[in-house]
Amino acid sequence: MATEERLARLEAQVEGHSREFLELRESIRHLEGRFETRFTNMEQRFERFEERGDARFASFERRMDTRFDALESRFASISKVQTAMFVVLLTGAAGIIATLIAR
Repeated sequence: MATEERLARLEAQVEGHSREFLELRESIRHLEGRFETRFTNMEQRFERFEERGDARFASFERRMDTRFDALESRFASISKVQTAMFVVLLTGAAGIIATLIAR
């Protein structure tokens, strides 16, 4: 095989490799684009999931605050009633003791 033929063959191989590298580069760019799109979509989905979770937690927190406020007001009214009953009992006991002492 003559040098020129070998050189032509090598040039053809190099040219083939160059084409394949260009195709590979384009494929990698296409794949990067697909990954970018998928990661963007996933990020958006996670953000929506986080927003929904935050909204549900805020709703739950509001409901618990409302219920605790209701319980607190019930206990406040109960303690007022208990204090009034204690004063009535003390007054009654003092009246009974005063009556017994007066006899």
